[in-house]
Amino acid sequence: MTSYGQYTKWGALALFVIITIMAQKWGIGGALASFLALALFATLYAMDETAGIRAAELQKQKEEEEKKKAAEEEQKKEQQKKGGGALSDRSGSVELKASMIFDRAADEKKLFQAAHDGDLAEVTRLVESGTMLDAENANGISPLMFAVKFGHAKVAAYLIEQGADVNKKSKTGVTAMKIAREAKNQELMDLLSAGGALD
Repeated sequence: MTSYGQYTKWGALALFVIITIMAQKWGIGGALASFLALALFATLYAMDETAGIRAAELQKQKEEEEKKKAAEEEQKKEQQKKGGGALSDRSGSVELKASMIFDRAADEKKLFQAAHDGDLAEVTRLVESGTMLDAENANGISPLMFAVKFGHAKVAAYLIEQGADVNKKSKTGVTAMKIAREAKNQELMDLLSAGGALD
């Protein structure tokens, strides 16, 4: 209720007091006027109290809404920070993955060259570092096929021992056994056969 309403309330109370004092002279009319003044005061008082309670409720609701809004803003900022970090992490992950793919391809190329050259030490180092035994070049040729083709029995034996696929086929259907047969290399044919190569 406004300050004007509050003044009206207290004015009604003052009127009630005055009329009550004068009621003895006015008789029944004074008593009736006193009752009406009291009723007016009670009504205005009730309205003022209700307005006060309502104002307090509105203020409390406003404060709660402001707190909620502040909390949402804070949460939004946190999510943006996390989102930026996640994006950064994803970018780093993509770069790392690309780097790993590049390194793996480089190591596979080295393995082919080592198998071609019969460099058992380098083949061993690359395999132990995790280079794929059954990597293949553009034609589907594996390191084992290279070792067989160029007659490097020790390299071929090592690759077989490490689990190289002795029946792997190139894109044209050539296998390590077929290469050994064409070269008429009995030692390599025996190695491949012992490793499970099919005729």
